[in-house]
Amino acid sequence: MFILSIQDELKQAFILTRHGMRTPLKPFPNDPGYWACNQLNLYNFQYKNENMKPTPGLRLHFDVKNKNPGSCFTGQLSDGGYQQHLELSKLWGQLYGKMFTNSSLRSTSIHRVRMSLNGQMNDLNSYVNQASVPSSKYYDSAKVPSNCSWFKKYQQHIIDTMEYHLPELNEVRQKSGWLDVTWEHLSDDFKARRAMQVKFPEYLTPEQIQLGIDIDDETFRRQYYTESDPDLHLKALKVEIGPYMEDLMYYLQTKKFHITSGHDTSVGPLAGVLIEGGWAQGQVRFASFINVEVWSVNGAEVIKVRFRDGPDGTGDYYVQKACGKIECTKVEFLEHIQKFKVTLKERDALCNSKL
Repeated sequence: MFILSIQDELKQAFILTRHGMRTPLKPFPNDPGYWACNQLNLYNFQYKNENMKPTPGLRLHFDVKNKNPGSCFTGQLSDGGYQQHLELSKLWGQLYGKMFTNSSLRSTSIHRVRMSLNGQMNDLNSYVNQASVPSSKYYDSAKVPSNCSWFKKYQQHIIDTMEYHLPELNEVRQKSGWLDVTWEHLSDDFKARRAMQVKFPEYLTPEQIQLGIDIDDETFRRQYYTESDPDLHLKALKVEIGPYMEDLMYYLQTKKFHITSGHDTSVGPLAGVLIEGGWAQGQVRFASFINVEVWSVNGAEVIKVRFRDGPDGTGDYYVQKACGKIECTKVEFLEHIQKFKVTLKERDALCNSKL
């Protein structure tokens, strides 16, 4: 427990969150489960055609194609996931309620992430249209673009240099009839089922389910925290979170309060940049967050990093890479994140470079 002196005052807070629990990104063949979603987080969805241009704010244009058994579409934020972010909205009021003025909010372009930010805004006395989204997913500073060829090669490099348990994977492929499935796809499904309490296929053993989750967590650790080649590790973090470092430096100069609604691949690499040792548990869970807080301590500005893995609690302060302590000076913090900062144009160049 950290006891603040009477002279300590919280001045600024900058939040990066993962979306709430959701349905899997790929449908499971002959899925025996039922994925239940009601109209709660469909109310501001609108159908579109492919030629329709995106609109400002958080209004969503999405062709709902239900590929799961039940009432959810693939990759949809669940009702429980929306509730997780309503709870986050209450937490922000408790922790940061005095700083909601001079605030800004943004989301990546993905629908479940926008809806999660919608939930977080519930107690902020703000309107949905006050939030912003990128004009294109390729100009998003909080998410690596899907056409980043270098990062795909880096992910494959990690898989090639770890124990991938291919015989066990082939057994699951044969049982499921999903012959091209990877452990990453399986783990995504398994974690979504556990979170939403959806029935597993009976032919899967508990050992196979846990193996898929463990492999995915180890891949996540290697990707963001434990890569042994320092140059490769630095480049990966620049590609994944480098443009957000530029944003964060801007927010520190201009804002009191900011929320960015993102992904595990936003929160995870930021933890890799800021937290000493990274996050040993693997993939950050639904509704995780990492917050950069600026405090006035005895008249000096210091930075603290609050991190929470999953949907419960207020998070904890962690030892920072910037200085090896829980409290770093603002100068130490800025010097540290400067090492990882890249512009969107520089990220594009990295994405097109050789591994």
